[in-house]
Amino acid sequence: QIALDGRASHDPEGGPLGYRWTFGRRPEGSRAELVSPRSSTTSFTVDLPGSYSVLLEVRDSSGQTSTNRAEVMVE
Repeated sequence: QIALDGRASHDPEGGPLGYRWTFGRRPEGSRAELVSPRSSTTSFTVDLPGSYSVLLEVRDSSGQTSTNRAEVMVE
């Protein structure tokens, strides 16, 4: 189980944030799914060895976005 945490994200004006987690890449044939992809935290269960890339897009109430990437290599 891989846990990811976006709670350190913040809006300089203190407004609320929206979160969207997606896979940028996963091993061919993987059926891994993100749990709660609209939450500040998510997780997924590794089902195949290889490289997993997970993107977090954070959006503030004015529509500004920022994206970060987490890379996970499983042997």
